[in-house]
Amino acid sequence: MDLYLSPGMLRYRPEVTSHIRQIKDVAVRLDRDIRLRGLRVEVTRNPHFDRYSGWAVPEVHSRSRQGYITHAHPDGLITLRIGDECGDEDIIRLTAHELRHIGQFHRGRKRYGVMTTAPLDHWESERDAEGFEDRVLERM
Repeated sequence: MDLYLSPGMLRYRPEVTSHIRQIKDVAVRLDRDIRLRGLRVEVTRNPHFDRYSGWAVPEVHSRSRQGYITHAHPDGLITLRIGDECGDEDIIRLTAHELRHIGQFHRGRKRYGVMTTAPLDHWESERDAEGFEDRVLERM
C-alpha cells in the first residue's frame, strides 16, 4: 500500500498514518479480497473541521492521445479527506468503508474480469461497506 499524507495532514494529524495502518490490518483479515500491493491511499485535510469524506476508484487512469493509460496503482486509489476535529471512530469508519469498496472491486474482477462492484448495485455496495465499518470498528 502506498500511503500519501498531504503536508497539512502531516503537520496537524500525523497520527493518522498509524491509525490507517492498524485499520488496514483489521480490514484485510476480515476481507481477503482487499488487495494492498498496488493500492494508493491519499489523505488530505478536509476544510470542514468536523467532517470527513472519501471515495475509492478501481484503477488509476489518465487520458493520452493513444487512449487510457493505467498507472502504477492497478489495485485502485482511495482518497480520504479528514477534518481536524474528526475522532478515531470517524477515521476507522471512513477508511474501512473505502477499503471494503476495494475488496468489492476485486471480487468483481474475479467474476467478470474487470474491476467492478457488480453484481452489487450502488446502494447494495454502500450498505455492504457500511456494515463492514461496524465489523472493523468492533475489532479495533
